[in-house]
Amino acid sequence: MNLLLFCCQTWLMQMTTNLLLKLRFKEQIGDVLAARAAYIQQTGKESDFDFVQNVISRANMEKRLGNMESACGIYKEAIEMVVAEENLQHALPNLYVHFSHLKYMMFVWDACKDLTLIILMVVAAASLVLGIKSEGIKEGWYDGGSIAFAVILVIVVTATSDYKQSLQFRDLNEEKRNIRLEVIRGGRKVEISI
Repeated sequence: MNLLLFCCQTWLMQMTTNLLLKLRFKEQIGDVLAARAAYIQQTGKESDFDFVQNVISRANMEKRLGNMESACGIYKEAIEMVVAEENLQHALPNLYVHFSHLKYMMFVWDACKDLTLIILMVVAAASLVLGIKSEGIKEGWYDGGSIAFAVILVIVVTATSDYKQSLQFRDLNEEKRNIRLEVIRGGRKVEISI
């Protein structure tokens, strides 16, 4: 009996691997619509782990294609689905973690698009190349390395600040929507939320 169970699990894992290879192939040859349809077709009765892995794979495909909004939408849709279904509740923390990483990376990418930082990155690369060429590897990297470190520091600080501001804004929006009223029910004053 254990052998039969082992064989079935191995076969199912192999089928999942083959499907993912097929999906990546369709994605790489440019058949994005077929890859998306196959990802949707793959979903069904699955465990928490399989569900989370499927969501991550779909979101990563959209991210690789440069469609960050769609990747965020996939996570939002999955989180709403998990909240609605009781049998997938254990997947919720994992989805939140991956979604927050994606959102943070979007802020990092936005910080990298700043023209001043792009110019500084080019200057850092040029300074590294010229410094190493003229002074050698031991001392030539100081100037370019310092500029690169400063650029990375500015990107991280900007992205973190923007991410925290977006979280605060989201919390304020939720608080603004939660209107509390005092009503009389059954002769008693009761506070309700609209």
